[in-house]
Amino acid sequence: MTLMSDDHIVLECRGVSHSFGDNKILYDINLRIIRGEIVALVGQTGSGKSTLLRAILGTHPPREGQIIVTRAGESTGRVVTSPGRDCGIVYQHYTLFPFLTAQENVMMGLMFDQTSIPSRLFRHRRWRKMRKKHMEESQALLEKLHLGHAMHLYPHEMSGGMRQRTAVAQALIMKPEILLLDEPFGALDEATREELQLVLLELYVENCQAKENGEPAPYTILIVTHELNEAIYVGDRVIGLSQYWDWHRTFEKCPGATVVYDQLAPVNLPDEEKNFEMFAKQRDEIRTAAFDPTVLQEREAFLKFWDRVEAGSGVGILKDVWRCEDEQCLLYPICSLVRDIRQVEKSKVASGDPDTLQAKLALMFSEKCELFDLAITPLWEDPAEVERIRQIAEKDCFWYPARRILSYLDKKAPNVREELAKLLSPIRDIVEQDANARQTPKS
Repeated sequence: MTLMSDDHIVLECRGVSHSFGDNKILYDINLRIIRGEIVALVGQTGSGKSTLLRAILGTHPPREGQIIVTRAGESTGRVVTSPGRDCGIVYQHYTLFPFLTAQENVMMGLMFDQTSIPSRLFRHRRWRKMRKKHMEESQALLEKLHLGHAMHLYPHEMSGGMRQRTAVAQALIMKPEILLLDEPFGALDEATREELQLVLLELYVENCQAKENGEPAPYTILIVTHELNEAIYVGDRVIGLSQYWDWHRTFEKCPGATVVYDQLAPVNLPDEEKNFEMFAKQRDEIRTAAFDPTVLQEREAFLKFWDRVEAGSGVGILKDVWRCEDEQCLLYPICSLVRDIRQVEKSKVASGDPDTLQAKLALMFSEKCELFDLAITPLWEDPAEVERIRQIAEKDCFWYPARRILSYLDKKAPNVREELAKLLSPIRDIVEQDANARQTPKS
C-alpha cells in the first residue's frame, strides 16, 4: 500500500520516549497523523498526554526518538527540537491580553511575526497598511468561529466559551500545520462545550471540502480530552495512551505509557445529533484498552487504524487515502476491479438510470474476466495455492473493500454480484464472514 499523492502525513512520531529523571513517562510512541484529521488523544491522568503534546510543540523535546512536522506541499519535514510556527497550541487555561479586544488579541500573532518594533515606529505608513490587513484577517477568522459579534469586546466582557474560541483563533491565524488542544473545554459548562465541539466539526467539514477540491486541508487538530464521548464525537480517530499493557514480558518495571488504542471513530456532521448508543461500543472498548489496570493486553491488540484505512474503511478526510500498487499480489486483479467499481460508485452514472449502471458494471466485469481466468482461476485447482490466497484474503486490505463491494453490487447489480461471488467461491466464507466478529480485539 502507498499513500496517494494528494494526501500527506503532517505529523510523525518515531520511537518517542520521554522521562523526567527516573520517572518514565512515555515509551516508544509511534504515530502518524494525516493532514486534515481531527485526532482525539485520551488516557488516564498521568498517562503522558500533555507530555506528548509538549514534545510535539517543541518545548520539551523527547529523550529518545524523533518528531517530524511536514508543511503542505513539501516532501521533507522539520525535526522538532524547539517551538516553531508549524505547530500551535491552546491550553485549558489560555491567556488573552486583558487590555485588547478579541480582534486585537487574535491579530497580535501576525504583528509579532511580520513586524518589529523599529518597523512599526519608523515605517508607520507601511505598518498602518499591514495592521489593516491583519485586522481584516482577524475579523474573518472570528466570524468563522461565530465571534463576529464579539470582536470589539474585551476579555472581561466575554463568556468563558467566547474567550476560549478567541484563544483558538489566536492559534489558527498563524496557520499552523497542526493545532494542539490540551483539554481546551474542560473548564466549560456542557452547553458551551457543545458549541465549541460544533466549531471543530465545522472546521472538519471545511477540510473535507478542501480535499474534494484538490487542495490541502487547512486544519489538522490533535485534541487531548478526558471525556470519551467528546473524543468519539469530534474526532475521526481516537488514540489511547496507557501504562496498562504487557510490558512485564520484557521489562522489570513499566517503561512508560505507550499507544495502546488507535481506531477510526465515526465522522459526525455539525447538523447531526449525537448518537450516544452508537458511541457505546467504542467507549467500552477504549475503557478496556486504556483505562482498566486489570487488563494488560498485547500492546498492538487495539491498534487497527491503519488496517482500516488501508482497507478503504475511512470516511471524511480519510476517504480514498490509500491505493494498492502490489501487482504481484495474487488477489491484485480483484482489488483492481474493486477499485474500478468504487470509482463508478462515486460517478454520475451511480445516481442515474439503474439499467445504465448495471450495464456499465457488467461490461467492466466482463472485460476483467479474461484477466481473472489467466491469473486466478487456475490457482483454485492447487490446494497449496488456495491456502496462499486464503491467507491474503484474511488481510483487512482485501477483506474490507471486497465485502463492501459485494454489498454494493447486491443492491445495484445483483447479476454482477453473483458472478463475482462465484469467482471468489473458494474464499467466499472469508469475504462474507461477520464484520463484528472480525472487529473483536484479542483479549
